[in-house]
Amino acid sequence: MYIRAIFEIQSYMPKKLEPGMLFLRTTKELFLELWELEKIPLEPIEQFLQENGAPYELSLVDEDGNIVAIHEEIGWWDEGPDSDEYRDITLKDINYIINIYNGEVDVLAFDDEEYGTNVEYYNNKVVICSIDAYEEQEEEPEMCSACNGIGEGIDERPCTSCKGTGVDNQSEWFKNRFDKQIED
Repeated sequence: MYIRAIFEIQSYMPKKLEPGMLFLRTTKELFLELWELEKIPLEPIEQFLQENGAPYELSLVDEDGNIVAIHEEIGWWDEGPDSDEYRDITLKDINYIINIYNGEVDVLAFDDEEYGTNVEYYNNKVVICSIDAYEEQEEEPEMCSACNGIGEGIDERPCTSCKGTGVDNQSEWFKNRFDKQIED
């Protein structure tokens, strides 16, 4: 099971710069982009921070405002039902989530009778995926066999079997759409 959370991005003032620190910039397309400091810059820290701003740390916060994961615990990416393994999350994944899903993600969790819902950890890191990765995909309904899916009967009138929908009248889609059970 997954629970909904949102990336929270908070700046902090460091005493020194270190490789791996995250910084935020706006692209020319007006997207937010986190980028990682790869090496310690030659210029003084004050000058670097004036040009690039303060570094940021990420956390994940649930809908009630509780911290689900701190920066060091954000680590695994789940591609969804088409993949059976997790991979390391990348800044590209995080930037995508921030810009496309306004920072919202789903975090792998489990229900515990005694303690309620808890986040699952693998090697001390949480597993996240996009909010639509496990949404149930509505199956395409089968076409009506009486009209071959065109929805028309005799004399351009709606097909009497599918009521002009072109969908098999025994399908779940048809039953849900017309809010009644069709008898054989």
